[in-house]
Formats: sequence, C-alpha cells, structure tokens
Amino acid sequence: KEGQEFTAKASPIPVITASKGVGGSSGPGSWKDGLCSCLRYGCCHPHLCLSFWCMPIALAQVMTRMRLNFLAQRGSVSEVAKTFTRVV
Repeated sequence: KEGQEFTAKASPIPVITASKGVGGSSGPGSWKDGLCSCLRYGCCHPHLCLSFWCMPIALAQVMTRMRLNFLAQRGSVSEVAKTFTRVV
C-alpha cells in the first residue's frame, strides 16, 4: 500500500581500488592501472573480449558513453545517439 514502510537486507559491496602507478605514484605522468590489469576480472570479461575480437563495437560503446559523435567530437544528443550505428 502507499506509504507502507519495510526493511530489506543488503550485502556489502566490495571496494575495488586501482593499482598505483610505476613506483607507487598516482600523480600526473603515471598509469592508473598496470600492464596486465585488463585481466583483473578474468579473461572472459565482456569489455576485454569486445576490445580483442570486436574493436569497433567497444570503440563505439566508449564513444557513446563519452558523448562523442562518430568524428570523436562532442556532439548534440541526436548526434551522439547515432554514434554507435555509424562506427559499427
């Protein structure tokens, strides 16, 4: 019913921290992740598989999330909506 209250149990979400750059630094000029960090979630992680076997699909997905058009420039909402189909 409307206004009814209830409680639900939730499991804690594990915190994933990025590895430090070369020499333990994390400032400008250092990498956020290590050389083989792409395997952190296993060799069958969807984005790793996409980028290895279907690079245009992975590229189009990232460009759309970054709100870029197919020319890799900031675009309007209608241009960005067409990015995936034009890149793939």
